[in-house]
Amino acid sequence: MRSTPRFPPPASSNSSDDGGWPAFTDLLGAFVLVIFLGLMFFIINFRQAESQVHTYSKQLDSKEQKLKQREQQLRKLQGEIQSQRNKLKSERDANRRLLADLQQTEQRLRSTMGAKKTLEKMFNKLKIERQQIEEARRKAEAALAKADQQRQKCQSQIAAYIGVRKRIIQRIFTALRKNLDDPKLINFDTKGGSIMLGAKILFRAGRTSLQSQGKHNLQQTWAQIHKVLKHPLNRPYIAGIVLEGYTSSEGDKSLNWQLSTRRSLSALRFLLKHGASYWSQRGLITAAGYGPTRPIRNPDGTENPSASRRIAIRILFRDREQLEQLMQKFGN
Repeated sequence: MRSTPRFPPPASSNSSDDGGWPAFTDLLGAFVLVIFLGLMFFIINFRQAESQVHTYSKQLDSKEQKLKQREQQLRKLQGEIQSQRNKLKSERDANRRLLADLQQTEQRLRSTMGAKKTLEKMFNKLKIERQQIEEARRKAEAALAKADQQRQKCQSQIAAYIGVRKRIIQRIFTALRKNLDDPKLINFDTKGGSIMLGAKILFRAGRTSLQSQGKHNLQQTWAQIHKVLKHPLNRPYIAGIVLEGYTSSEGDKSLNWQLSTRRSLSALRFLLKHGASYWSQRGLITAAGYGPTRPIRNPDGTENPSASRRIAIRILFRDREQLEQLMQKFGN
């Protein structure tokens, strides 16, 4: 057998190119990996920053709600001290203008580096002014609290005085209803604190002298009033007693004035003989005539002549003077 000759394979002319391509791909992969890792690092940091921003946003919202609640509380407080702030309005406006001027000066000084010392002085002055304003505000609030305490005290005292007056009037009315022969002959003015007796049960028409039945009714009524007023618990609150005479608008006006005055004086002279001297010696009982000036009205607004002709025993209380003193004190 003939042997076939073997020849070596031809040498490749691109052997150097085959060795460079894998190194390039490795370098490119490493570069892509670095970019990928950098991108992941950026994304992670970005998400963390976004989470922190979201957290900060919630915190800011919470703080804003708290600030709104605080603002509502401050507005309520401002309403309570409004009366005191009115007195300090001029000072507040002056302080605001001063603060505005100081703020403008502060801005100008900050823009000028060479005015540092002046700026520090202005800062100190501003601090003092703010302290003074704060001190004035605290004083105003303290004054408002004190005024509120005085108001409450005055209200309690006023309620006590009014309660005493109602108690005395109620006792007089109760005594008259229980002890008079005919309580229907008496009318009560619960608002003014007076007891009214019709003129026809005391006097004859056009007369000023008490008739016998009128004397009995007047003496019986006065006995109950005198008993209640003279009681040690009631006596300190009585400022005076006035017997008031009234007429209707019928007839001559000047004659009506004279008639009402004479009738009230006649009633007073009679009572002085039946216990009223206790009050006259102290200058606490008097008589007055008002003629037709205070008529009694019907429901439709017209005058009731019969009811207008009357004698009224009006009780004056000391609480009026005390209430006026309290209101004056509270007003100051």
